[in-house]
Amino acid sequence: MQLRPELRIRTAIEAMTHVVIPALQENDQLAHEQAQLVVGMLATTLEWLPVEYAFDRAELSELIDTAAEIGAKSAVTGLEGAVERAEDILARAGADPRELVDGVRELRAALASTVDRTFEHGSAEDRKVVSRAILAAAARETPLLRSAYLGHGFEGTDSELPPLAELLSHPKRTTK
Repeated sequence: MQLRPELRIRTAIEAMTHVVIPALQENDQLAHEQAQLVVGMLATTLEWLPVEYAFDRAELSELIDTAAEIGAKSAVTGLEGAVERAEDILARAGADPRELVDGVRELRAALASTVDRTFEHGSAEDRKVVSRAILAAAARETPLLRSAYLGHGFEGTDSELPPLAELLSHPKRTTK
């Protein structure tokens, strides 16, 4: 299973085009039409994902400009607090999500390389330190991954795992 929406959407498109649509009765035009609509919507969503964050930032920036223009050219008040919060949000939303994903991939690769080098050439103590750190990281990440798949039913109906949004509501590290 993959967490990245791009991979999930591609898998759904493949399932629809290679399994579901071919299994439909030929004379059921409505089912064919709706299945193609689903594939089209999924494909559009796949195209949208890489730009959604930039769109949201651009929209917020434009709304800030609009509110500032209204505030500068009219006696209308009441926008100040909302503008201040929006400017703060925009300032904190610095890195593009693609940069974040690239950072995750780069650091995962660097960690994997370090583990390999440590177990090929490192001391027994170094191997112990690396092993403990990797096992501790896996223990911290496992609840997140399990929670991410709660909707798939793998945990059963009486899972005590909190929802993913709750687990992610307080990130461990936000700045240096």
